[in-house]
Amino acid sequence: MSLKQQALDIIARLNAEDKRTHIQVRSRLSKQPLPLTASKIGGRPYLPKGQDVPTTADGKPLSLVAQINCSELPANDIYPPSGILQFWMSAHDYLWGMDLDDPISQKGSRVIYYPEITPPREDVLTTPINWDDYGFPWQEDEEYALQFTAADSIPWWLYSDEDEQRFINAWNAAYPQQTIADFYDLDGLGEGEIADDILEDIEENNEELHRIGGVPIFTQNDPRDENKALRGYSVNLLTIVSDFSEEEEGEIMWGDAGTANWLITPEQLAARDFSKVLFEWACG
Repeated sequence: MSLKQQALDIIARLNAEDKRTHIQVRSRLSKQPLPLTASKIGGRPYLPKGQDVPTTADGKPLSLVAQINCSELPANDIYPPSGILQFWMSAHDYLWGMDLDDPISQKGSRVIYYPEITPPREDVLTTPINWDDYGFPWQEDEEYALQFTAADSIPWWLYSDEDEQRFINAWNAAYPQQTIADFYDLDGLGEGEIADDILEDIEENNEELHRIGGVPIFTQNDPRDENKALRGYSVNLLTIVSDFSEEEEGEIMWGDAGTANWLITPEQLAARDFSKVLFEWACG
């Protein structure tokens, strides 16, 4: 058996053993306005009567990124069984509310949970976006309907140090005479540069979709690797990828084809405390 096939077999086993919740999320540009309580990316948000749009630390209104009607999800151990969870960020700066120094600061982003869906405000509008100065991942008049599918497994990928270490541990246990300390050490085991070939094979066989659960997709660095205080943020509330398929109208674009992630700790999730969610996005 070739080294490449050995590695692919290890990855297939890691996929089969990973039992964490993974819900694939497909987005589709809606031709008609979606109900205020529907799951969506962009568009008009659900706001109970008496509630206002959340604001930045200096009082500027945030824009709705996504809202998830929990009752529309497949059975899972992450989201509450009912209510609406919303993701908001700023359209008033180049980083869209992300705080590079403190990604849990909430200065320009917010996650809000409404446990009960009560009659909504009908007068709520989308927050105006200054496209000329700051842009946004989609046009302000667009909203995307969401479709949820429970996935059988989580495709392994070299997203973080943790993912890499899982592969290293499994490889070294299976092949103690060919141990590695880095994924790319596979290139030095005698069959040439195979590490990139393995990653290309995985990418070709797995469509990159928005997701709930599973593992976040970091286009650049995982902020948890650089800050020990963030390493408890192990639950992926939501990942939104860039989606610019030519088959459908509409485009979701995080900078130059990047991704955005919202993470939470198990303790915060158990307490339904969404006041310190980690928000990160990056592009290539």
